[in-house]
Amino acid sequence: MEILDDLDLTSGYATEFPDNLGLYKSIFVSLGIIVTGHELNHIESAKLEQYLNDGGKLYLEGRRTWYNNPQQPIHDKFNIDVVPDIWFEYDFITGETGTFTEGMYFEFGSLSPFNDYYLTPEGSAFTIFTSPNSDFGCAVAYDEGSYKTIGSAFEFGDLTDAGNPSTKQQLMIEYLEFFGDIVTYIPDEPEQNSSALLLDLYPNPFTEQTTISFSLQEDAPVSIEVFSVYGARVAILLDKALKAGNHSFHWNGTDDKGNRLTSGIYLFNLKTGSANVTKKVILH
Repeated sequence: MEILDDLDLTSGYATEFPDNLGLYKSIFVSLGIIVTGHELNHIESAKLEQYLNDGGKLYLEGRRTWYNNPQQPIHDKFNIDVVPDIWFEYDFITGETGTFTEGMYFEFGSLSPFNDYYLTPEGSAFTIFTSPNSDFGCAVAYDEGSYKTIGSAFEFGDLTDAGNPSTKQQLMIEYLEFFGDIVTYIPDEPEQNSSALLLDLYPNPFTEQTTISFSLQEDAPVSIEVFSVYGARVAILLDKALKAGNHSFHWNGTDDKGNRLTSGIYLFNLKTGSANVTKKVILH
């Protein structure tokens, strides 16, 4: 979370799966360390499958999830094959030449750095990290076309920063760029396929009231919903057809029952027939 905050990216942390995964451009699932890792169940697998089927980007890490735990349908979406082996140690994690991790080299600082399998890619998936040698894959990336995945058998948080580019922040940037969540260029022309534009949330942060301003290029049904960073919907501000032109609505930081929400970060989600825009707002 600190790395995402340092990159000034809107993010949320949860210990349970949010109700609405579709709110998020990408999802990072960390299943814990080898001895106390969480075991994915079929309900969680189904949620993640649907998220990918809807064009999502998913990072999944866990030492036990790829081999020791029962396999769920979500694992098949990563195009990863597991090869059992005798127990070995993750000493250093090495980026794969020719991929977005080339030149990266991390010491692995886990108290339990041992594993008994390695990962190999299937089809168009590709290895991005190996350990303890180049034959032992420990992370695989896959661009299916409609969705993208990264599967890891080691814990991101146990990597030890070294010199550039071998830092966790740079690695997170590479992951997000692979997912397409960090814009590294400015298009020559604005996109024209969106019939709505979320112009502004002001003031932001706010205490008493904020104003949501947007324009419609054409008549359209519009919904504006407010979600917590954990994906729970807390308020429906608008759900009706509007005429083309400029519009503005106010929110005073309450839920649908009129109860004042606690201070924190919330997500405004504006939808029309052809647009889906989310913006962060901070309530003091």
